Amino acid sequence: MVKILIETWIKKIDLIDRIKKLNSENILFYSMIFGVLLLSAGVYVMGSGLNRTLGKYMIIFGSGIFYVGVVIFTFSLK
Repeated sequence: MVKILIETWIKKIDLIDRIKKLNSENILFYSMIFGVLLLSAGVYVMGSGLNRTLGKYMIIFGSGIFYVGVVIFTFSLK
């Protein structure tokens, strides 16, 4: 039991170190990808008729993440 707890903490510390090594360009790139994926998932959910309100909010949230990432990335270019 103690060994599992120690391994879990080591994995969490490793994940925190990986997050600290990411620079802002990678985070912006991944946020734009996440926005596009959320946008397309929202279109699928809304178009298939599973849940139209959830699909609508997924589209709004995904496009917002994508456009904020694009604007920040554009203004950060030198």
